[in-house]
Amino acid sequence: LEKELKELKNHESSISSKIKSMQAAYDAELAAKKKAEEAAKNTSKSSSNSSSSSGGSSSNKAASSYGFGWPVANPVIGTGYGVAGRYWSSGHHTGVDFRASTGTPIYSIGDGIVCDTGYNSAYGNFVEIYHGNSIYSFYAHASRVQVSFGQKISKGQQIMLSGATGNVTGPHLHFEIRTPGSAYRNCVNPRPYLPWL
Repeated sequence: LEKELKELKNHESSISSKIKSMQAAYDAELAAKKKAEEAAKNTSKSSSNSSSSSGGSSSNKAASSYGFGWPVANPVIGTGYGVAGRYWSSGHHTGVDFRASTGTPIYSIGDGIVCDTGYNSAYGNFVEIYHGNSIYSFYAHASRVQVSFGQKISKGQQIMLSGATGNVTGPHLHFEIRTPGSAYRNCVNPRPYLPWL
């Protein structure tokens, strides 16, 4: 476990500057996109106000959801967040495990950009995606990764196939939400970010 913890810390420090610059660029892109959408909405609103029709206004959905989807089809959770145990370098489970046999498609929970991918002894083959607003999703133990560093990703896009690489007892998807930073020490309970709440 000490070796895995040291490996994770070394990896984080080596990639942190790349992730910070990528995060800043992606946030700027999201801000520009939002500004353009608001301008288009205002143009559309002013043209509909000047027309005689009373057209239906779009209903706003509550902002309680992050708009993220599931990382697997038919999700079933094995180990939950925060479970204590000797299997994890941190002493507790930093994400949730979804049951998934080897080769099960794994999907991005939302639009974003791949800010890290690779292999280490703890997580095996992994992918990390930045979604904006200082929110990162992390997917581990893949048998095969299907995306690359810097690639833009859409919600629901297949990013990998599940497997049993790294520190595991069998195939599954280990899924984390990290905020406000991309490091594993920033892991939070993923449940509020997923569709069931």
